[in-house]
Amino acid sequence: MCLRDGIKQLFRQLKDSLDLIEQVKVAIEEKHAAFDRECGNIQREVIPSQSVSFLLWIKKNMIKLAKITPNFAGVLHNSSEYEQ
Repeated sequence: MCLRDGIKQLFRQLKDSLDLIEQVKVAIEEKHAAFDRECGNIQREVIPSQSVSFLLWIKKNMIKLAKITPNFAGVLHNSSEYEQ
């Protein structure tokens, strides 16, 4: 195989990789949107004491949530709900 063919193959692999990254990005965005909708539905259905319990659970588990949730600290910091 000549050098030119090797470079073409690398470019194809790079394009395929970028396409896969875009697919993953879209899937993650869809998952997050579905999660946000579901959380909104749950929040509308719970009584105030359940909502407080949930917020306290979040506060207690912030370190764990920050480890598994991308930009959790940034979202929490920028959210007007948690500024009080």
